[in-house]
Amino acid sequence: MVNAVSKVQWTIQSLLYWVHHKFRDLEFSTPRLDAEILLSHGLNLSRIALYTNYTRPLSDKELDTLRNLVKRRINKEPIAYIIEQKEFYSLPFFVSPAVLIPRPETETLVDLAIHFIKSRATDHQALSLLDVGTGSGAIALAIKHELPHLTVQAVDKSAQALLVAQKNASLLSLDVEFLESDLFSSVKSPFDCIVSNPPYIPSDKISSLSQEVQKEPHSALDGGTDGLELIQKIISQAKDFLKPHGLLCLECGDDQSSSIEQFFKQQGYQDIQITHDLAKIPRFISGIWP
Repeated sequence: MVNAVSKVQWTIQSLLYWVHHKFRDLEFSTPRLDAEILLSHGLNLSRIALYTNYTRPLSDKELDTLRNLVKRRINKEPIAYIIEQKEFYSLPFFVSPAVLIPRPETETLVDLAIHFIKSRATDHQALSLLDVGTGSGAIALAIKHELPHLTVQAVDKSAQALLVAQKNASLLSLDVEFLESDLFSSVKSPFDCIVSNPPYIPSDKISSLSQEVQKEPHSALDGGTDGLELIQKIISQAKDFLKPHGLLCLECGDDQSSSIEQFFKQQGYQDIQITHDLAKIPRFISGIWP
């Protein structure tokens, strides 16, 4: 496709066929879906419209645009970075290489926080939540979208990540306060609930991750020698920023929940709960500060 653009009259149908098979040959996990998403984005058409315009010829300008998108995907750049968008909790989020791409499994963390806040009071206006290491702002903004009267603050040590989060807040018209902070360094008020999806991959395993994941910011992946460095800091420091009977809820790695549960207990948290993700993996752990 790259070298033969000027010799062939490409249509949406023929290009979709070519890209799909190219991605399939490269053993992409979802070659057809990736091809549809890239063509939809490059042509500013819905995926359904690709098929209702199946035989439409493509202009040279359109082919140049699509060629660049396909090259980026062939180089294992994540789809979300190429199209600058990822859906999370049924909301569209702008994403860039400055932030971790939101994962579907993290939606359970949002569910847990919402359930806890709703259990605390019928009037949510006086309740508050903090998201530590907010990245794109997806967790904080999804919760705020579901609970408009909740006071939500979110922090991140990356100024670039905060620009992405603030852009998402503006695009979604949601009022969340974002602060540049290394964990709790700039936080003052106590909160009813603190949530976080911190880095939890051991440092020596970063290089074994897929090429796509390795294009995401390493600071959002690297959890130190055992993967628990940031998690333990959050658990120990959050006590000073939780109201009585406040909840701390974290996402963690596949085999980390038992160790984290013990650390919660050592730090004095009560009613510690482990929640599995849809793949039956113990992915979330929470505790109440007495």
